[in-house]
Amino acid sequence: MTKWLWTGIKTGKKTTAYPVTQETACGVSPGRPAVTEFDDEDKARAVVNRCPAGALHSIKNRVEINRDNCLNCLRCGSNDIIDDRSSGFDSICSDSTGSGSIGSASVDSDSICSDSTGSAFVDSDFTGADSKDSGSMRWENSYEWAEFNKTGHSLRKSFSGSLNIRILDAGACGACMGEIKQITGPYYNIHRLGFFITPTPRMADILLVAGPLTEHMVDALKKTWDAMPAPRRVIAVGTCAISGGPFGSGFASKKGIEQVVPVDIKIPGCPPPPLAIIHALLLASGRLKKIPGQEKTIPAQEKTIPVQENKIADKGKMLAEQKENKTGQKKNKAGQETKIAEKGKNIK
Repeated sequence: MTKWLWTGIKTGKKTTAYPVTQETACGVSPGRPAVTEFDDEDKARAVVNRCPAGALHSIKNRVEINRDNCLNCLRCGSNDIIDDRSSGFDSICSDSTGSGSIGSASVDSDSICSDSTGSAFVDSDFTGADSKDSGSMRWENSYEWAEFNKTGHSLRKSFSGSLNIRILDAGACGACMGEIKQITGPYYNIHRLGFFITPTPRMADILLVAGPLTEHMVDALKKTWDAMPAPRRVIAVGTCAISGGPFGSGFASKKGIEQVVPVDIKIPGCPPPPLAIIHALLLASGRLKKIPGQEKTIPAQEKTIPVQENKIADKGKMLAEQKENKTGQKKNKAGQETKIAEKGKNIK
C-alpha cells in the first residue's frame, strides 16, 4: 500500500487539463485534412481521386472536404496511397531515429507537439513541404471536431453542471466504441467534468450513438430514444453514425442514425479521438460556445465574465442613485419640518 502511495506521489497528476487549457500531449489526435489550394487543377484532381470515401471535391485548384464522409484514412495526406494503417500516425513519437513518418512523408521531431496554440499534433503542413508542390493535403492539427447539426442546440443552463450519458452501439466496427471507452479512463476522466455513464435511458440526458445503425438495432435505438425524458440530446459519434460511412446505405444498415432519431451534435472522424467526444459533451451541456466564423471554441464562462461585470457596474449605479434619492428626501423632510416650526412661531 505504501509503495502505491509513493508511486502516485512521484507520478503526479496525469489527467488532461482540457478544457481549462488546450491539450499538448503527443498522440491525443491523429489530425485531419484541411482545405488545400494546389498549383494546378491536375494535382487537385489527383488528390480527390485518391479518396476512397468520396469525401473530397475540387473547385478548380482548391480541394474541400465533406467531413461527414471522411474516414481519416490518410491517403490524401501522402503522395503515395497508404494501404497499411500501421505506416501512418502510429509510427509518430515512436521512431528510434527521433522523427516520425506518415507513409512516404516525414515529420521532424521538433514539429511534433510544439504548436503555440496548444492544440497541435504536428505542424500544419506535415509533409515538411509546401502542399501546393507536394501534391498532398494540408493537415489540420486539432481535436475539437464536434459541431452542431442544422437543428441542434445545447441543453438548458440547468444541465451545465452534470449530465447522464447513455451509450448505444448501433453496429459499430469497434473503433469508435474503443475511443468512447477511453473517456472514462484516468487520463480523460469525464467524471471530473460532471459527466456520468448511466445504464438506463430513463435517467439519460445525452444519447451517444456509434455505428451506421444496422437493421437489427433500429428498434433498440427507437425504444432508447422514446424512454429518455425531455429535454434530451443525441450525439452521433463517427462518420458511420453521421452518414453510414463505408457500410451504409445498404441491405443491412441505414445511412446514419438521423434516419431514425434527430441528431443534435455530430463528431466526424473514423474514429474521432476521445477529446473530440469530450468536446461534443461540453457543447451539449452549454459550457463551450462556438466563435462565429472560427473552428475553435471558447469556454462559456469566459464569455459571461464581461456581462457579469456590466451587471455589477449597473447595480453600483443603481445603489448610488438610491443613496442620492434618500439624501434628497431627507433634505426635503428637514426643510418641511423647518417651515412647520416657523409657521408655529408666527401663529404664537
